[in-house]
Amino acid sequence: MALLKLKLDENLPASAKAIFREQGHDARTVHDQGLEGIKDRTLSVVCRAEGRVLVTLDLDFADIRRYPPHETPGTIVLRAGRQSLRRLRRMCSFASERMTRFDPSGQLWVIDSTGLRTR
Repeated sequence: MALLKLKLDENLPASAKAIFREQGHDARTVHDQGLEGIKDRTLSVVCRAEGRVLVTLDLDFADIRRYPPHETPGTIVLRAGRQSLRRLRRMCSFASERMTRFDPSGQLWVIDSTGLRTR
């Protein structure tokens, strides 16, 4: 599996970037590009233009009617419940490890405490 280009949403901790890079992924953040506060639709367009899989906590991106997975480079939504830093790091590590074996391109991945669901 090829390593992936990722865009990390502003709602993820800064340490998430390092977690994905440890697995060799090309991870950039919304902060890296000065895109804080960008509208969801615009972020989706930026990810498509850059060919980057979006990693986010924003459940709006799990709406397949609004963001059809096949029209994206891929979307990974983390459903952390309680959003402790430890839990978010663990979920990012889980996602990063899965991406070394499986390609989320054109898919929606939802990761929660029970594992991974795809669409």
